[in-house]
Amino acid sequence: MGLIDKLGQSGSGIQRMLAAEAAGDVLLVGKQFQAAEEAYRLAKKIFQSDEYLTDDQFAKLALARIKKGLAAARRPLDVEKYGEEFVLYREAEENRSWKNYAQALAQYDEIIKRFPDTAFAPASLMYGGYCLERLNKIKEAEARWSDVANGEKWGLYCGEALVALGELRLKRNLDPEGAVQWFKKAEAWLAG
Repeated sequence: MGLIDKLGQSGSGIQRMLAAEAAGDVLLVGKQFQAAEEAYRLAKKIFQSDEYLTDDQFAKLALARIKKGLAAARRPLDVEKYGEEFVLYREAEENRSWKNYAQALAQYDEIIKRFPDTAFAPASLMYGGYCLERLNKIKEAEARWSDVANGEKWGLYCGEALVALGELRLKRNLDPEGAVQWFKKAEAWLAG
């Protein structure tokens, strides 16, 4: 793409970075996702290769916009390649790892509702419980993990749910006897 090539050749670092970001924005609006992704990647590369920019507060704010644009350009390409349920699950996991528990929970719930027959639904049920716990919705987390533990006996997340229930009893309810019961169930599940 000629425009992207020209952006990388002239001007100061900040000018080139902002021009590449603007090109990405225009291409994104025009739904030229591949080209938008290229423009945002160039903007990010310019930022990372210029010592002045990496220390500049304004440039750091621009980098946050660039990362957001890059994600927006990449999403439709990934949905086409991997499927919406995978992309939504990946986004939920990213949000959970960044401690954006409310957003992650909303995404997990959307997966359970829209894609109930995929492998992502039971994972979303399980990991949504961790979000609920972090949001201090303990009864809801317990109910969610109980659904997982009482679901398919050999389900992928059954053992993890049993352990999570034990930990919940121990840490949140200060109930060591209740915790031991869940841990014994997890041990029996593991033994088969």
